[in-house]
Amino acid sequence: MVDKCLAEDSEEQEPSCSDDDACCVCLSRVATVRAYPCGHKISCRLCATLMLKASAKAQEKQFRCIMCRSNVYRLRYVRQDPIVILCKPEAPFSLHYAHQGEHNSCRSMVSSSRSSSLN
Repeated sequence: MVDKCLAEDSEEQEPSCSDDDACCVCLSRVATVRAYPCGHKISCRLCATLMLKASAKAQEKQFRCIMCRSNVYRLRYVRQDPIVILCKPEAPFSLHYAHQGEHNSCRSMVSSSRSSSLN
């Protein structure tokens, strides 16, 4: 199973990143794997898979966080960028042009009661 993950991860390259988000192992990809219960973002998926494989091969009883050395009970892949949809805000009011004789006036259509009181 680990070999299958390695094959998938080697094909899927994560983009390079800033120093703050870098994998603690390879320093070239984004750290997208979080260790629990400590919560540290420790590595990219490829490096996490390699560390787990090395740990299993060495028959270690516990996998430890590379940041704080606490026992790790779960690793979780975290998306690097949440999907954000930006919406154009609605105009707070629309303009309505009303003809009053020879003069044009510009009124805000904020509410029907207010616009009717302006007449």
